[in-house]
Amino acid sequence: MRGRDKPTLSERLSFIGVHIISLFSGLLAGILLIYSGYALYDSFYVQNQAFSYATDLFKYKPVIDVGEGDIPRVSPTTIAAINEDYRGWLELDDTGIDYPVMQGKDDLYYASHDVFQDSSLTGSIYMSAYNEGDFSDNYNVIYGHHMDNGAMFGRLDDFLDEDYFNSHREGTIIVGEQPYHITVFAVLITNAYDENVYKVGHRDLDELVAFIRENSTIFDGSVLTNVTKIVAFSTCADFFTNGRLVVFALMDPTIIIPDNPETTTETEPVTETPTKTNPEDDTSDDDVPLSVLEKILALFQPIGSSYGIRAWSLYDLICTICTAYLLIPLLRLFAKFGRRSKMEEVLDEKRKMWDYPELTVSQWEEYDYVIRYILSKEDEVPQEGITAEKYEKALHDLYYNAERFRGRMRIGMFLEIVTTVAIIILLFLTQDFRLPMTLLDRWSPFFFLFLFTTWVVDVRLIRYRCKRKELDEEEDEEEEQENKPEEADEQTAE
Repeated sequence: MRGRDKPTLSERLSFIGVHIISLFSGLLAGILLIYSGYALYDSFYVQNQAFSYATDLFKYKPVIDVGEGDIPRVSPTTIAAINEDYRGWLELDDTGIDYPVMQGKDDLYYASHDVFQDSSLTGSIYMSAYNEGDFSDNYNVIYGHHMDNGAMFGRLDDFLDEDYFNSHREGTIIVGEQPYHITVFAVLITNAYDENVYKVGHRDLDELVAFIRENSTIFDGSVLTNVTKIVAFSTCADFFTNGRLVVFALMDPTIIIPDNPETTTETEPVTETPTKTNPEDDTSDDDVPLSVLEKILALFQPIGSSYGIRAWSLYDLICTICTAYLLIPLLRLFAKFGRRSKMEEVLDEKRKMWDYPELTVSQWEEYDYVIRYILSKEDEVPQEGITAEKYEKALHDLYYNAERFRGRMRIGMFLEIVTTVAIIILLFLTQDFRLPMTLLDRWSPFFFLFLFTTWVVDVRLIRYRCKRKELDEEEDEEEEQENKPEEADEQTAE
């Protein structure tokens, strides 16, 4: 052996165990770091998306104008054409509650879907599935998530403050072309299973008002004259398990908009149930067939998750970062690509052994190792002996061939730059970071392919390696053969 002992089985097992533990610890730390980052992002996104979601919807909000004879006019909203589940628009003055009201087939769907029926943790503001969609029931319930930053129905708990309650009592619900004036009169804390609150439809309003008066936290009965319609706004509350906070308000119909303004008369309130147009009936310019180039470009539009949610992929972003990380050390060539100065130092040390008249024990072992390698490549000792050229070639084979490495490194550098630029371009073509985040999308296999290709190029073409392992194994086998006769003699002697 060349100045080193063969590791024992226990040492090898210990070495393997340490590496397994280190790998597992690093992997676990990475997973925890990614999960923590995702949790922080998710919380930040959900809270802020609720506000940006509401702002984006303002362009669909119907507007109430006052026409001739102080007749309120309501501009139509296009949400009815986008989603047939649209039922009206709710606004509580100066509270930030200003949203369209949806209605699903059950009371769960719009808790996790927005008005465009895309999955959303913020959900929508929606009325009970058991109410009539035109608000013709005399008791209606509207639900919304309690967002910690005040979005959606997050401001309802402010009504527990009496000053806030007294100064934020007015609002509007627009149903079709019919506006209703809202007047808040009570706030109550209950649970999700209270039938006195969540039984909707046509109710005995005197009995309902009596229950609210008896159980409410704040109650103002001064506005309860000629009560014909009540609406309840419900959201989650953390006072206890399945806690709910409910704000009650009166709905007062106003004069409807007549078909002919010149013959205006007061009539009973009339409502319309919005209908959704059939996109197939639309013969606009949008249906013009796309060219081949347009179809190809359309493939690279940000489409998000393959699960039907428009989102950007965390996995794709991580693959891009890892691919770029493999390229970053290009800025420090000597730190990554072979440590050429170290390679030359090692070779110089081995070259000097050729001319040294006196060598140390370790140097003799190294020199003998090189000579044995040269002889192993020859069928017999050549007549001209072992020349300096053969010795130099053996050094390159056993240690480092700097010239060959530099050529390989140039090819690897070029391929790494190409794959890194390609994956960054793919990221910006296929991902829209304004959308929610998901883990995987249909582009994820392509991102993995780019990362894997870059890693293979980095390992095979850029990292340096030598052939000493093969000769080490041969020497280990020779040593084992030499030790066998010694072991046999010791057993005979015993």
